[in-house]
Amino acid sequence: ALDTAERLGLQRSIIDHARSLYQAKDKRAENLLEDLTRQRLQMHQDQEKIKELKTEVEQLNREQNRITQSLREEEKDFQKNKNKKLQLEVRAGKTEIHKMIQEIKGEKSLPKIRKVEKKIQSMGKASLTSDHNLEEWNLSPDDLKSGDTILLINLGATATLLESPAGKKKVRVRMGNITTVVQTSSIRGNPQRKNNPKQENKKISMNIEAESQGGSSCDLRGLNSEDATTKMEDFISRAIVTKTPRVTIIHGHGMGTIKALVKNYLEKAGLCKQFSPGRRDEGGTGVTVVEF
Repeated sequence: ALDTAERLGLQRSIIDHARSLYQAKDKRAENLLEDLTRQRLQMHQDQEKIKELKTEVEQLNREQNRITQSLREEEKDFQKNKNKKLQLEVRAGKTEIHKMIQEIKGEKSLPKIRKVEKKIQSMGKASLTSDHNLEEWNLSPDDLKSGDTILLINLGATATLLESPAGKKKVRVRMGNITTVVQTSSIRGNPQRKNNPKQENKKISMNIEAESQGGSSCDLRGLNSEDATTKMEDFISRAIVTKTPRVTIIHGHGMGTIKALVKNYLEKAGLCKQFSPGRRDEGGTGVTVVEF
């Protein structure tokens, strides 16, 4: 258009001025297009980085979930093993009590009976410590000696070391009044607890006494077989130690499962003089009366 105007005789100054204006606008348009292109490329690069970061975050989340699940499973296994071993210790204590009761059965020596009774009461007060700060139990077996208070890592319980663990794979320890052997690698010491038998505040009691100190009856109704057996064993043991001549075990009628369990236990244990169903006013066949 400018060339045509020049051929038609338009003043040269006007045409030159028009050309300068056109070139300036064209240059600004080119610059704008270049800026837009650069911004588009930068945006694309930013999107790629965001995509990479998102992928990395997802991987980290998956790894975190895997670690969390692994820790939960380890904690579950630890608690399972801890409870299992704790039950074994309790059963060992009950076996020892039963053995002591058998030894004094028919014994007329009062001092000997009192001695056994005190020993059983001592076992009844035995406790296992829980909720330990493992960072405080940082002494290795090589730094321990006989008499030190130790932590049994696999049980989460404290005990007293009965011998030096130096050069030994297994050592004897005492938990309450129960003596047992454990792996040396499973014990740790606390610098503040060396030769200090004092127990920590949080405890799990191993109760080997009956439901009540002087009670003459034991109610097993509503319990499963395992719990009923445990409660009955504790009750019978206490009755023998306290020389209770006659006790009543309440098992109810129901399906007869607990009743049969009571009868089977009394027949095999051989701890009583005789047993029979109660009188009508005592509960009839819903209870078993035991005489020692």
